Amino acid sequence: MPIYAFTGHRPGRLGGYKDNPIRRSVIQFLRQMIHRVVYKYKTVGFVTGGALGVDTWAADLVLEAKRRAEGHGKYNIHLVLCLPSTDHGRNWREEDRRKLHAHMQSADFVNFVTQGPYDGPECLMRRNRYMVDRSDGLIAVWDGTPSGTGMIVSYAKERGVPVIAFHPNEKRIFVP
Repeated sequence: MPIYAFTGHRPGRLGGYKDNPIRRSVIQFLRQMIHRVVYKYKTVGFVTGGALGVDTWAADLVLEAKRRAEGHGKYNIHLVLCLPSTDHGRNWREEDRRKLHAHMQSADFVNFVTQGPYDGPECLMRRNRYMVDRSDGLIAVWDGTPSGTGMIVSYAKERGVPVIAFHPNEKRIFVP
């Protein structure tokens, strides 16, 4: 079964936490990529790192696609949450923690890369490398600037994992 991972910026780099044109274009891109991958492979796994922003939106969209596919019989869609630590989301707003817990309940599998509490930025990088090392492709929302998203895109390229990216400000798809 092919596995596709998601990476991308947090809401602060994507127009904020409220609905906005950048967020809508990112969601449109993610929905389009999920549809293309599902249509191509029929059985597919999607991995998200559980962060706010792109990861959360991608999980919502994968679960939406999974619900639509139920009963059709020809599509088999799986969601895997790959969380950096066992206390992931502990400092989030209540509504964001509820969303994370809902995703954890709905996911086919939840993996904690670090079997303990968050231990610094390296914890996030371990999660990112773990996802890339087990993926056949990376779907990124990246504005091209140095960032955690940029680091995971570079790592995927080094490992030979194909990357397709969406530049949220220029609203264009590109291959880094």
